[in-house]
Amino acid sequence: MLRAHASLVATLCLLALGCRREPAPSKGDGEPTPESSLPSVDSLLKRATKKRRLGGLDATFYVTADTHFGYGVPKDAPTDRDVLALPLGVEKTHQVALAAMDKLPGRPYPASIGGVVGTPLGVLIAGDLTESGQKEQWAAFLEYYGSSRKLPMYEGVGNHDFWDVRQQAIKRHGALWYSWDWGDLHVVCLGEAPDSKTLSWLEKDLASLEKDVPIVMFLHFPFQGPYSKTWFTRDKYDDKLFDVIQGYTVLGFFHGHYHGSGRYKWRGYNVYNVGSAKHRWHSFGVAHVTDTEFTVASWDYDRNAWEWWQKTTYRKSSPPNR
Repeated sequence: MLRAHASLVATLCLLALGCRREPAPSKGDGEPTPESSLPSVDSLLKRATKKRRLGGLDATFYVTADTHFGYGVPKDAPTDRDVLALPLGVEKTHQVALAAMDKLPGRPYPASIGGVVGTPLGVLIAGDLTESGQKEQWAAFLEYYGSSRKLPMYEGVGNHDFWDVRQQAIKRHGALWYSWDWGDLHVVCLGEAPDSKTLSWLEKDLASLEKDVPIVMFLHFPFQGPYSKTWFTRDKYDDKLFDVIQGYTVLGFFHGHYHGSGRYKWRGYNVYNVGSAKHRWHSFGVAHVTDTEFTVASWDYDRNAWEWWQKTTYRKSSPPNR
């Protein structure tokens, strides 16, 4: 890898030097005539190292939110309890949810979508992992969705996840916001909601991508409704987020917080509320991304049925209007 990088640098340097023209004679005022505008080595390197689409994308993943571990668990429950063998409160609902996730691959999608659910690459969890940020609640969360599961987990924090949980999330991912790639697909966790630090990081993160690389993002707080005011009115972060993502191929956003399920538009972008184990909207999202299509379907694991679904097509970025 290092040899290949060194070879690339040498080639680009030779290219830049070989294409450089000799400076033209000075003008009468003593200022040199500007050289023809040629790309610098740095700009050539940046172009060469940006993530590009390679094709063959076929990514399936689950998205849920508001797991609220600790909800409904009696305060006097034994601290050494085996939470998998002796589930209490919301843990019982999660056993049903995880069983549904295990059984779903191979199941047909609704007829208007076509095909069957593929093998998931992981599960995204959009905040409120715990009821009140207690250590034992985080431990139970990990037992259900973390180390004991074969399915990789990518979590973001929510307003219920206090200091201890946030520190554990930082240990796992290096920060409360992070990103990774599943083939051509770029996935971004924005944490609870993007603030100035998150947006500064996001701008740099997206700058490493070619504009046509497909992107999905997830965060805890919603984009519309009363609870969207808890972060969107702080220094106009919604406007800043919109500005940062312009020109990129953002397929959609996933969020939680409402303990509901549905989809809507935010400034032209698709947004999905993915259900919760707490209260009555017992569902999770099933997302599928190919080279040209983005599908999201909600699976109700109480009824064992599809709740709603949407398929969209994409090729390159077409920025929505503000």
